[in-house]
Amino acid sequence: MKFDPNTRELFTDAGELVKVLHCPLRMRWEQLGKCAGSTHRTCGKCDHPVLDTAALSDAEVLATVRIDPSACLCIRASQANVTLIPSRHAEPVAAADGGGMWNYLDS
Repeated sequence: MKFDPNTRELFTDAGELVKVLHCPLRMRWEQLGKCAGSTHRTCGKCDHPVLDTAALSDAEVLATVRIDPSACLCIRASQANVTLIPSRHAEPVAAADGGGMWNYLDS
């Protein structure tokens, strides 16, 4: 996957737009409730499940978003399956927690 942290656009490696990510709640991964038997978590503020994309393929993430366009995704700058791409915009945006992680929860 490819992620532009400035525009919050997530693409497949082939360049297909998966989703524009957005979370008005600005939750951190550590703040989300753990789901038993899963790497995914749940937001305590909006009660949405949040998918950890670190172990998912482009096809899995794309299929999830096609089934549920409001699916919440966690993207980390350090993920092996994510390449950060330069933005078309001039101003860089720092990671939400200063440590290279973005959480965007869509409602």
